[in-house]
Amino acid sequence: MKSSLRNALMAATLCLSASGLLTGCGGQSTDTSTSAQPPATSSTDDVTAALGSQENADQMDALYQAAIAAGETTVYVVGPAEPSRDAYYATFSARYPKIKVVGTQASGPTFDSKIRNEVASGQYQTDLVQGGDTSVAPQLADGLYQAYTPFTATKLDSIWSEPSGTLWAASGSVSGIVYNTNLVQAADAPKGWADLLNPAFKDKMAMDDPTKFGPTFGTFNKMIQDGRLGDDFVSKLYSQNITLNAQSQAADATVMTGQFAIEPIYPLDFYLTDKANGGPIQWVLPNDGAQISPHYLGLMANAPHPNAAKLLMNWSFTPEGQQGIASIGLYPLVAGEPGPDGNPSIDTVDLLKPIPLSDIASVSAANLAKVKAAWQ
Repeated sequence: MKSSLRNALMAATLCLSASGLLTGCGGQSTDTSTSAQPPATSSTDDVTAALGSQENADQMDALYQAAIAAGETTVYVVGPAEPSRDAYYATFSARYPKIKVVGTQASGPTFDSKIRNEVASGQYQTDLVQGGDTSVAPQLADGLYQAYTPFTATKLDSIWSEPSGTLWAASGSVSGIVYNTNLVQAADAPKGWADLLNPAFKDKMAMDDPTKFGPTFGTFNKMIQDGRLGDDFVSKLYSQNITLNAQSQAADATVMTGQFAIEPIYPLDFYLTDKANGGPIQWVLPNDGAQISPHYLGLMANAPHPNAAKLLMNWSFTPEGQQGIASIGLYPLVAGEPGPDGNPSIDTVDLLKPIPLSDIASVSAANLAKVKAAWQ
C-alpha cells in the first residue's frame, strides 16, 4: 500500500519535472509502438541540460540505435526498491520511447535465488540488478556480473562504485530521524544521532528491530564501523528504552499518531509519502554522519538486452536521471546534483564511513553480533 501510494504521488512530480519530455504519466512507460526520436537531440542546450553533454547524447543515441536494431525493446531490472521507480522509468521511456523498463521486486534470499536460478538454468531474463551491498556482494564474488563502466559516471565518487568497475550506484536510500511536530518542538528536536541520547526522549521512541537486516541495522552497521559516536553508542541507545516494531512502517505509524514522539531511523522516501498524507511529522538529516545505503547497478554477465541495459545504466547518471531519482525520494549520488526534498548534494553531506563491498559480509556479521549483544 505504501509503495503504490508513493508511486502515484511521485508520478505527478515527474510529470512536472520532465516538462515536455514526457508524453504521458501515471507510472506507466510510454507506449513503445509510437516512436519519435528521443527529444534529447532537439537542441544543444537541451542535451547539455538533460544528458550532461553532446558527447553523452551521441554515445547514448548510438546505444539506443543498437538496441532497436537488435530488437531490444525492454530492459528487465531486479531489486528490492523497484516498485517505487515506475515513474522514474517512465521518464527514461519518454526520452527513449522504443524501450520500456520492467522492474521486479526481489530482496534478500528471493533476490539471490532468482538471479542464481537464471544462471543455473541458462534461461536469462534479468539485464540489470539494482541492489544493496549485502545483496550484490555474494553475486559479485561469484562472477555473475560483467565489468562495465558507464561513460556518464565521471563525476561519481569512487565510494559509490566497486574497484573492478563492475558495480555502480546511481542512487541510494537515506535514513534520518523523524519526530512528531505536535510532541517535539523544532528547537528541541534531535539534530543528529548523538541527540537521541537526550534523557528527555527516554521511553518516547519507536523503531524497527535492529537485530535483523533492514534500515535500522544498516544504519547501526555504519555507525559502529564509522566509530565517531563511540563503541558504546548502540548500548546507550538501548538504555533509552525504545519500543521495537516488526517493521519500520509500523513504527512510523505510531509516531504519526502521536503514540511515540520520535523514530530514530527512517528512510526519507517513506517519510515523504507519510508527509504528503498530512502527518504531523518532520524528517532530519543527521549532522553527525548521514547513512546512505547505495543501490548498486550491475550488468548481468549474460544480459539478454545488453545495449538497452547499458543505455538505462548510463542515463541513470545523467542530470535528468539524477533529478528523477531525487523526485522519488531517493538520493542521487553524482556530485553536484541536488538532494531530494531540498537536501544538499551528496558531495556536501557528512557521511558515515562506507563499508567496502569486499568486506561487507564479514563486517556486517561482526556488527550484527554486537547489536544483538547490546539489544538484549
